[in-house]
Amino acid sequence: MKRFLFCCAALLAGTANADTRISGTSVSYKINTEALSDTNASMVFIDALEDPSGKTYVAFVCDLGEPFARIYSNASLGRTGDTPAVYARANGGSPRTLDGAVRDDLKTGKPTVLDMTRTSTSQLMRALIGSDRVTVRIERERMSALILTFRSAGFMKAWQAINNCD
Repeated sequence: MKRFLFCCAALLAGTANADTRISGTSVSYKINTEALSDTNASMVFIDALEDPSGKTYVAFVCDLGEPFARIYSNASLGRTGDTPAVYARANGGSPRTLDGAVRDDLKTGKPTVLDMTRTSTSQLMRALIGSDRVTVRIERERMSALILTFRSAGFMKAWQAINNCD
């Protein structure tokens, strides 16, 4: 009986922290609070159109009141520490350069995460707010470029749901 109650409690706890999907979009969010500082640690996720598995997406993560963008990929982004050339283009406009560094995914241990700088996070957010889609090109060393498309429908609703990282 104890084992059954433990399993039920574990399932309920997992459900409480599940992502909330914005209906009809590729955007979801998760409301979280950082335990030590009691600050907003929520996240907004936008799935890449090129990967129907949902394993390639951009995440805007709140850290001490500041958003930081991270691109999670189903494919390798290079080697840990690489700083690939990254470009973003909103609605077919001029490409903008973004800066970031490749790191290992904490779950898989593979170099499939691109951590963006504060400035690049702001540029990417402005592109999403001002257009209906943003295309990102990551020039991976010794591999073909990775091109990802993110639709912005639902982004502002999710951003407001997480209280703008405040």
